[in-house]
Amino acid sequence: MNNKEPESEHVITDRERRAWQANKKRKPAHERPELSLAQRIEFLELLAQMSSRAVFERKLGLTATDIESYKKELDVESQDEARRAARVLKNRTDDQHEAYILEQTKKAREAEAVANDRLESMMSQKAKDMLTKERTVDVNSAKADDAERQRRFAAQQAELEKPEKEWRLPIESNSGSQEEQIDRFRREIVYHGFRFVQKKYRGVTPAQIKWEAARLGLVINWDIVR
Repeated sequence: MNNKEPESEHVITDRERRAWQANKKRKPAHERPELSLAQRIEFLELLAQMSSRAVFERKLGLTATDIESYKKELDVESQDEARRAARVLKNRTDDQHEAYILEQTKKAREAEAVANDRLESMMSQKAKDMLTKERTVDVNSAKADDAERQRRFAAQQAELEKPEKEWRLPIESNSGSQEEQIDRFRREIVYHGFRFVQKKYRGVTPAQIKWEAARLGLVINWDIVR
């Protein structure tokens, strides 16, 4: 014979009632929304546009924590990286996208390094090509200028008339070497003109100056000599 007394009915206390109501009102723990391929593309485009957090919340339901989480997952830190990643995702299918997400962290940095090396190599080669082209142009231009000077000099020499009395540049032993004195004579003609030379060498004529310069092999454009 069972003499056990029936258990009395449990009475809910005020404390238990308050705890139940508080638990009912408590919001469930936040879970990051899972973005589809299209939403991931939109997420990247918003990053590229430097959109505010309010825009992410309104369009994708993402909190600030969610945004940082997806930035790490997609391995994007800047506007340019977000723009490139969005362009890549647009060309991928949903199946390819999952594989892409898994490999992106490793490959993105490697691809960027390769691209930078390639760009640097291209820019370096371009700079070398431009320098070679400029040097070629300079050389050709210099050759053309020199040819024109030689032609003009030859024409001027042909037009020279031998003076009745020739004059020779005096070479002095205490005024430097012969080459230095001849070069000084050339600079006197070019930079100071006929009057200076005539005064220095006591009345020598322009015809005598020209003839002596020609005899010494000096290339002078007489058209610009004062």
